[in-house]
Amino acid sequence: MLAVCMCRTCKKTFTIVLKCDSGRRCDKNVQRMHHLVPTTVSDGGSSYSKHYPIRGEADFMCSAVGCDLTIHIEVCDRRLPEEWEAPLVDRDTVQARLEELLESDDHDRYEDFRSRDKLAKLFPAHYLWQYLSDVLKSGPDTAEKKVSYRNKFFTLCFWDRFKDIFDFLEFETVDGDGDQSLVLPHLDDTPSAFTDPTSRRGWFEISRIHLYFLVVDNLPQNLVAPIEMPVNPQIDTIKVLEDLLDAKYVKSKQSFGDYSPADFDLLGVNNDIHENMLWYACACQGQTDPANRELYYEALRRVSQNREGVSPELRKWLEGEELALVIVRSAREAGADPLLKAYRALDSEQSASNEFLLRQFDNKLMSASQHERKTLRNHLLLIGKNKKDLDIVYYACRFDADEAMAFLGIPEEAVQEVIPSYVQTNVSEDKSIDRILAAGALRSLTKKYNNHAELEVLAIELEKEGGEPWMAGENSITVALGPPSQTAAKPALDVSLPVGLVNIRNTCYLNSILQYFNTILPVRSVVLNWEEFKLEPTEENLKTRRLGGSGSALDKAEAFLAAKFVEEMRSLFLDLQSSNESAIRPQQRLALAALKTADQLVMGKPAETSTTAIVNAVSEHADTASNVSSSTLVDQRDEDADQTYVTISQNPTEDKDIPQAVPARQRVALDDEDKEQAIGSVECRRGRSVDREHGLSDAKMSGTDENVTAPVTEAKVEHALTVEEKITGALNDVSVTGTEQQDVEEVMGNILEHLHAAIKPTGTDEHTGKQTDIITETFYWSSVKKIRTVDMKTTGKPQSVFRSVPDLSRWMTAFPAKEGKIDLYKALDSNFDQEFQEDGHETYSSITRASPILHVYIQRSQNVDGKLSRNNNVVEIPEKLYLDRYMDGATDSDLFKKRQRSWQLKRRLEALDRPSQPDPVESKPRDEKGNVNESGYEVVDASDTVVDAFEKEMLTVEDEDYVSILTPDLQHMFVKQGNLPSPSQLHEDVAMSGASVGPLADLSSDARRHLHEFNEDSKERDRRELSALFTEMTNVAYRLHAVICHGGGLGSGHYWVWIYDFDKNVWRSYNDERVEVHTDKDKVLNDLNNGASPYYVAYVREDQVDRLVKIPERNSVIPSEQAPTAADEVIQSVDIDMQDAAEVSHVEHRE
Repeated sequence: MLAVCMCRTCKKTFTIVLKCDSGRRCDKNVQRMHHLVPTTVSDGGSSYSKHYPIRGEADFMCSAVGCDLTIHIEVCDRRLPEEWEAPLVDRDTVQARLEELLESDDHDRYEDFRSRDKLAKLFPAHYLWQYLSDVLKSGPDTAEKKVSYRNKFFTLCFWDRFKDIFDFLEFETVDGDGDQSLVLPHLDDTPSAFTDPTSRRGWFEISRIHLYFLVVDNLPQNLVAPIEMPVNPQIDTIKVLEDLLDAKYVKSKQSFGDYSPADFDLLGVNNDIHENMLWYACACQGQTDPANRELYYEALRRVSQNREGVSPELRKWLEGEELALVIVRSAREAGADPLLKAYRALDSEQSASNEFLLRQFDNKLMSASQHERKTLRNHLLLIGKNKKDLDIVYYACRFDADEAMAFLGIPEEAVQEVIPSYVQTNVSEDKSIDRILAAGALRSLTKKYNNHAELEVLAIELEKEGGEPWMAGENSITVALGPPSQTAAKPALDVSLPVGLVNIRNTCYLNSILQYFNTILPVRSVVLNWEEFKLEPTEENLKTRRLGGSGSALDKAEAFLAAKFVEEMRSLFLDLQSSNESAIRPQQRLALAALKTADQLVMGKPAETSTTAIVNAVSEHADTASNVSSSTLVDQRDEDADQTYVTISQNPTEDKDIPQAVPARQRVALDDEDKEQAIGSVECRRGRSVDREHGLSDAKMSGTDENVTAPVTEAKVEHALTVEEKITGALNDVSVTGTEQQDVEEVMGNILEHLHAAIKPTGTDEHTGKQTDIITETFYWSSVKKIRTVDMKTTGKPQSVFRSVPDLSRWMTAFPAKEGKIDLYKALDSNFDQEFQEDGHETYSSITRASPILHVYIQRSQNVDGKLSRNNNVVEIPEKLYLDRYMDGATDSDLFKKRQRSWQLKRRLEALDRPSQPDPVESKPRDEKGNVNESGYEVVDASDTVVDAFEKEMLTVEDEDYVSILTPDLQHMFVKQGNLPSPSQLHEDVAMSGASVGPLADLSSDARRHLHEFNEDSKERDRRELSALFTEMTNVAYRLHAVICHGGGLGSGHYWVWIYDFDKNVWRSYNDERVEVHTDKDKVLNDLNNGASPYYVAYVREDQVDRLVKIPERNSVIPSEQAPTAADEVIQSVDIDMQDAAEVSHVEHRE
């Protein structure tokens, strides 16, 4: 496809050539628009010619892996020099020439030019344009054309002027019959519908268009000659380009005067782009150019000021990206040489003696705060490790009991029985606590608590985990710190408990997910009976398979990894069922397969650094003291939001779909690759972004994959054996132990995507048209977003019927309140409630198919005053959940009317809860009131009037399509559109029946009390009505099945999971290798509903519990007299299967 555009200001031309030979373009259901990245840019100097004066050219490609669109753009100089424009439209000179000829002997020939219409046409460009139109009609079969110098129009407009122009345009002057004539250029090719812009004919055509613009800019339209021109209006040209680029462009309603154009240029968008696309552009720019990711974010932040309220998507993405960049920056800072930092902290050089180092350490330690003491010990320990000097290591680990308690984060009042739990949790959460130092602190506590056996075991575990090979042997750190005491007797194996999973380094999140999936019967069926579900990796199967909610394509690499993952998962499930131990160690291969994509494994990455290089990625304002969801979570973006895009468009029409809002349920977290990329010195170049679902949980928008610049290409996929070998080699890499801390939701998405890729489809979802399989049928729910246009300026009534945008989702997002405790329904409402957008659209969402198993993600990250923090407010999780209130229904149904009523009541309550802020008003003297009466005005009791008006307003709740109560956001919107008075106007007194009704501050105490009581009564009445609206709707019922909890700070933390056993009516907590049973169901639920640890919640349909979930029991085993525990494995150095590091003992963080 080719288009040539001319700028009407500078007259330069832009030749745009779009190609997509393969036909593979961005899927409109997945990508919003194309994201174009430059591949080559040149000045085009060698190709410059008179007929095609090219000054520059550039090639672009779409960054989406699944799109082969390329664009070639050539920029050419104007065809006619700028200095000719003024003479070509000069009427004064022509008018003077006319006056001269009217006074000549030949004046009769020119008398008719006195008319106004003919005078208006008398300027050279008008006739030169017509001459070039005749030139373009010429061809091999046409005769040459001439213009006589005696032609009246030629004599008036040109006569002996413009010889340079005619020579440039290749006209010739000839003599004949005593007169001169101008011969028009003759073209050798036949005119056609398509004109090559690089040809001679193309040169004349573009020159004619240049003249045409001069004509229409200087002549009324009704006087322009009716010559057909290949010129489209700007709006039509934009529409053509929109169609070519598959673009849907919506403009913002905001003012752009305060924003820097350079920021929009950096983001690659026009300044009038809608807020919903701003963050999307930033995300894709960051994906394809990760080295400048922070620059794009800062540009977005600047152009988003005062606009976040317009787009919840924009606000959520800004929060998530800020958190992601905090982590990246922390990782980058860790890239600096930590050893040099350690020496600088002790004011010493690397050549300093041990004696000098230890003296400096003691001096600084005496005046240091507790936080500074921890840092100093870390520095000294690092120096000792670097020197391989056990004396320095030992010195760093010397604690008194009080400092040890503070170092390990143990409260002073803690009893000794809970100290191991505190230590395990705090050490796993706080990456700044080195394991060797923690072991030293524990040694000091074992002395304080009379050689406490469990502390001794834990110290050994930490030493083994944090130790280095040179510390082994007789001179080991264990020996240096003192001999272990006699360990406690090992408890007998309880075979009634499920098997625990050993933490192989930061895999508590994975252990929780695996334990959960082991209780899901459809997942177990797929894993244990894979042959029945297996997708054979034939070319046809791979070509037609579409995965998950995004419908992304499947390649051989992902299919192979998926098969490996299922094999590893099956092995684990069988081991869990047959083991005669209290806990087993998951394979490292399983952890890598669950965490990674095929692209990441094929491209490979350096072996992970030791834990001393891991930083505590917590911003300075992080709320590290709270037990909230891990800050490695990044607010992201939707399964549809894989790529970004360049956009060119004009006003959207009513029948156009507006861009779908990206719900918060579509998110991802930052990958380990992001951290390593920040640390390493890898040179990044712009390239394609990965087009894969990843749960796209939020588009890989918040976290940029280091492999994004080099994904699996088709050429690699064709060499299946090479890909298989690379994936197998990466999974078997023994240099990798465990993982870095990850977000449960991201890994949950990765696992489900692997399962999608491993199995055959079963059909098509009737609501969304997406492929289904046993996984989508189990976990995915279908929804529809309803959109219609509303007249926000006058009537407030709808102007169109609802149109529907279907969606397929894997989880729901629950938003805790800004203050206080709320139930799960209130936390979920914002996903489905009615919204009014500033562009005049009303939207709401409904469930069209409720999934058998429902996942709910509790969003705990928040931005308060520009700072990231954790929302610790409780979301009460009900034992039974009913989704009837969110189901789709006809607009005249009882359900929809109840939903409308609930929206009205919520707006009402929000208005009633809004504090009044009356302007201070000076009190009037008593005699001034009398003066008003004497002036003839009717006196009305202001207090009674305000009360009456207030009651009248608050008692009006309409059941139609009007908005009866304005929320602050809606009120602000209407004030901006001029449909409501501004707050300053509202503060002015309003005359009623000749009286002045003042603000609430002027009311009597009785009137204020009346208003307050009325307000409270109204709120209580509305709350009761709202809470009772859906109580009888219990058809779509769910039972609470599992709760994944998280305890920790912004950058780290520990996961564990609670799973309910419906057969035995008990809860079990799975905390890595520790599995405990809890028979008091009410207490468990009460504990969960009085803290901020619940992070990811699973419900199961009440009528399908037996079909969907079950706790697998162990096969009959004969336990040994002394079954080994996890602690025994540490002490005896017994590895179950792989060459993994020692397991890390984690315990539930109790609140």
